Amino acid sequence: MYKYNNTTQKGRSAAEKRWAKYEEELKKLHNHDPLLKSRLCGYLAGDGCVIICKEKARPHLKNKRISFYPDHICLANDFRETFHKVYGVKPSLEKEKNHYRVRLGSKLAYLDLISLAKFDSLGWGIPSKILTTPETKKEWIRAFFDCEAYIGKRVIQVQSVNRKGLEQTKDLLKEFGIDSMIYTYKRKQKTWNTNYLLNIMRKESRLRYLNLIGFKHPVKLEKLKVTLSAAVA
Repeated sequence: MYKYNNTTQKGRSAAEKRWAKYEEELKKLHNHDPLLKSRLCGYLAGDGCVIICKEKARPHLKNKRISFYPDHICLANDFRETFHKVYGVKPSLEKEKNHYRVRLGSKLAYLDLISLAKFDSLGWGIPSKILTTPETKKEWIRAFFDCEAYIGKRVIQVQSVNRKGLEQTKDLLKEFGIDSMIYTYKRKQKTWNTNYLLNIMRKESRLRYLNLIGFKHPVKLEKLKVTLSAAVA
């Protein structure tokens, strides 16, 4: 009995070493372009999640899952193509009632992404390790706003329960001469989280946002152009 267990353990150790070597080879094939990773992080901070899921049938196993839930097909396609360029695999795509579901399980992508930033709704933040140039900063802002921004007649607004994340976003915008303010919105139910609103209100700042960063989301891009052309200086 002891001999069998010892043999089994040796076989398991050998398999783990082979798998670790295989993963190291896969990592070498990853594209570490900070611009592409900034885009992915912006999308995931806005409408995504990077989590560990347990299988019901096999609770001892844990899947590392990346999911993205955009409301426009162009964002879904851009995320999938970018993810494929970075990690060599393409997430699945499903159409839901009023959004798209893009997802896949990938241990290596999961570990890489969480080394850059947090992505949960209460604690998401900017991936400061890769946002080191104006281009990467613009890319993160654009992807995040593509997901989260609301375009009103006189405002570009982002709403979140994470004030710290919005403060980081406000600082990034300021680097491009885009002024914004953060307001607190207390919700009626005491058990609900406090909401924070980041508002870009001045016409000059909204115009700078359009010219320097813009949107990939076609509906938001067109709406911003219309509101700016109709705005009174």
